[in-house]
Amino acid sequence: MDSLPLVSVIVPVYNGEYSLPTLLAALQAQTYPNLEILIVDNNSTDGTAALLQAQASVRYLREERPGSYAARNAALQVAQGEVLAFTDDDCVPEPNWVFEGVQSLSSDEFQLAGGAIQFRFSEQPRLAEWLDSCQFLNQAEYVNWGRFAVTANLFVHRRVFEQIGPFSETLISSGDSEFCRRAHAHGFQITYAEKALISHPTRKNLKALFRKSWRIGYGNGQLSAQNQEKVVNYLSWEAYQLKRLNFQRLSDMGIQLNFQQKLLSTAMNYGVVTLARNFGSLAGYLTTHRVQSVKSQANAANSEVAVDSASGR
Repeated sequence: MDSLPLVSVIVPVYNGEYSLPTLLAALQAQTYPNLEILIVDNNSTDGTAALLQAQASVRYLREERPGSYAARNAALQVAQGEVLAFTDDDCVPEPNWVFEGVQSLSSDEFQLAGGAIQFRFSEQPRLAEWLDSCQFLNQAEYVNWGRFAVTANLFVHRRVFEQIGPFSETLISSGDSEFCRRAHAHGFQITYAEKALISHPTRKNLKALFRKSWRIGYGNGQLSAQNQEKVVNYLSWEAYQLKRLNFQRLSDMGIQLNFQQKLLSTAMNYGVVTLARNFGSLAGYLTTHRVQSVKSQANAANSEVAVDSASGR
């Protein structure tokens, strides 16, 4: 890889009028000089379009097909970079984010990198924030145990997309893990880029956390119905590493929980997060399986008609 390859930063956004200014300021403050920024408006109904069209340093795209993976794929079609960097509109990258991400791919050993994600808390964090931060978005464990990274902070060499194709647009979640797993199956390697740091807001209430967990479960159910391998065996040590409540993360971020708070978090993890994920997974599996069954029946009927036509019946 050249010393300073062109990097395309790709961000899907839906109704990001209030979150985008902070992200754009962080992207424009990057220390990496060879950069293009592509923001994909996924049918926003607020002032997102006007805000982005007024930004001379941003390439504004609009994708009407719903879903963040469809939006990312739309940007991939026009991106010029040798390296593709992905984040979300509510994230705030550190000034050296792109530089450190590119550095992690500077050798031929790795073609994907998952950067570090640090949570942003309220002044007085709530239970939902504790759960969110010690259950989700632990890139180090995702990379080391699951061989994937989330698109909130992901760097990919262009040749990976050229060889294995884009993200799956049928998934409402887990498209990043499916893509990384597909890349791994083709021999591409992923690394953890600890210094490529972004911050991400916590979910502020249990309702928001339930919806997030349900959506993740739904995506896993979709993958199961498509007969694709899960990221990990749910009964394995890897699954435990990915799904456990990692209270050490909170401690590392300066938040200390007492025994009662840890006990309450554990109870709510099973009562909210695990329950939502399981229901979401069942819904995703049944819906996808039903759609596939309808398509199979339609294909079989079309094949029978084609055979009858060929035989002159």
